[in-house]
Amino acid sequence: MPFEPAWQTLAMQCSAALFGLGMFSAPSSISALIKRTQQKPAWGSAMATFTIAFAASQILAPVASGMMADWSGSLRSGLALSGLIILLSASIAWFQNDQKLS
Repeated sequence: MPFEPAWQTLAMQCSAALFGLGMFSAPSSISALIKRTQQKPAWGSAMATFTIAFAASQILAPVASGMMADWSGSLRSGLALSGLIILLSASIAWFQNDQKLS
């Protein structure tokens, strides 16, 4: 077994912990958003819509990133695009007004 410095193991464990914590934040955040903005009878269909969109994104994003990597010869373009999408999404969320639909 090759020697691994202690910081490498710690870095991997921290990375796994952050990934795990982030993995469950999306459904919780979406549930809170739905409860704040939708009438109770619409909660199920709204959650289903978000779940489908989330699943479709998990399928399409790696394919698109792979195509960009093949085209550019580097993973940088896909990572840069995903970073821009996150910044755009955060900007939209920042200016979002919560208004309950009647």
